[in-house]
Amino acid sequence: MKKHISILFAFALLLPCHTLKSQNQANVWYFGNYAGLDFNYGTVTPLTDGQVVSENPTDAISEGTTGVSDTAGNLLFYSNGVSVWNRRHRKMPNGTGLAGNNSTSQTLAVPHPANENLYYVFSASPQGDIAPDTAKSGLRYNQKIPGFWYSIIDLSADNGLGDVTVKNVRLHGSTTEKMCATLHANGEDIWVVMHEWNSDAFRAYRLTSNTFMVDTNAVVSRTGAIHTGGGMFADDQGQLYSGEINAIGQMKFSLDGTRIALALRDTSLVEVFAFNKSTGTIAHQFTLSNALVPYGVEFSPGGRFLYIGARAPRTQIIQYDLQGQNIERSSYSLSEAGIANPGNLQLAPDHKIYIASGDQIYLQVINSPDSLGKSCGYLPQGFDLQGKACSIGLPNFPTFFLAYPDPIMDIPNVFTPNQDGYNEVFTPIRTKFVAAATTLIHNRWGEEVYRTRNPYIHWKGDNSPAGVYYWQMEYEGKNKKKYVQKGMVSLLR
Repeated sequence: MKKHISILFAFALLLPCHTLKSQNQANVWYFGNYAGLDFNYGTVTPLTDGQVVSENPTDAISEGTTGVSDTAGNLLFYSNGVSVWNRRHRKMPNGTGLAGNNSTSQTLAVPHPANENLYYVFSASPQGDIAPDTAKSGLRYNQKIPGFWYSIIDLSADNGLGDVTVKNVRLHGSTTEKMCATLHANGEDIWVVMHEWNSDAFRAYRLTSNTFMVDTNAVVSRTGAIHTGGGMFADDQGQLYSGEINAIGQMKFSLDGTRIALALRDTSLVEVFAFNKSTGTIAHQFTLSNALVPYGVEFSPGGRFLYIGARAPRTQIIQYDLQGQNIERSSYSLSEAGIANPGNLQLAPDHKIYIASGDQIYLQVINSPDSLGKSCGYLPQGFDLQGKACSIGLPNFPTFFLAYPDPIMDIPNVFTPNQDGYNEVFTPIRTKFVAAATTLIHNRWGEEVYRTRNPYIHWKGDNSPAGVYYWQMEYEGKNKKKYVQKGMVSLLR
């Protein structure tokens, strides 16, 4: 009678995960007007229980939001830069009156590098520091003191539901609506980057494990265009005010944190910069000028492509190949004329890019953003929001919430190609986030008996006798890192 040999593990590459590098923290989205998405169950599920909606009676636009889930994907809180809702969708006791605005392009929640209960929520004054006289009732905004701000949420407060324990600390007095975050080169600290208004200056703030309040001594880089001016708007009496349109639009890190892209809407420029993750310094690389009236920007997961939402001379989504010899000429328009105005573009945990479409009940979707041209799988009505509206905003996340985790390669140490239907093939028990691999297998005399570039190996033993064999795998994760793994496998017949 044949014995069924259970597969044993030589070892598994289960690299330790720092909290900051874990996935699932961006798995629950709330945005627009009561719209939401849940990425926890393999397929994206629409959510209709969110409370995000425009909180300004004179402005129906709901733009940049943010939110955080725990490492298991359970919602912790979300915010529109004005209010903070806990996981039960109730405003935290001190979670109103944040110094942001529901009409800013971006708001950003970032975890404390060492304390799992503490989170920072960064917010900005709207449209180039507009601070109108609040006695003028028709004005679109009501920002009394302009600037770039943060508040601190302590999730241990209010019986574990969280509360805003530090509110409205101003980091800088002049700001655009653009902000983004990525990990420091040490893998522990965090960089939060904003751009000043009426200036060419970026400010990179470093969050460290021994920091509670944010250090105001930012790394300042003066590079690229001056963010100033652009457009006008009218109050309800028809009086015109400077709109300062170049303050709006997105600024995003590439997933690996080495590049920044941003939109200057009224000037019709998109700029791309190099970011030094060790020093926090920023250097201009190139400017794209053929995407007219840009607003949303996003990198593909692998960093090869940049996507831009443009609004003139027609609404369209444009793909640029950043590895092309002439990047501007590499542009490829994914969308046909007549699509809804593209707002924020946001990479998701499923590594698709979702695009807000002004006041629509669906999102545009790029299904394979690392693919060139038409093969990227753009769908103009890619996801139905079940009757809720998306407005032009989506949640903003630090890149490490969305980065590919370290690959997993679980290799058995025994297989039995004896035609009993059990353990017939030497193949990994589990493979995740592996992009490419080469495996060599040698017998005990050092002779090569098998070679494959298939990550799943599939060695059937061929004519090799029973015994112990030695294997070595060199592979690359989807995170672009390279690994080497070695071990022994027993072939039993």
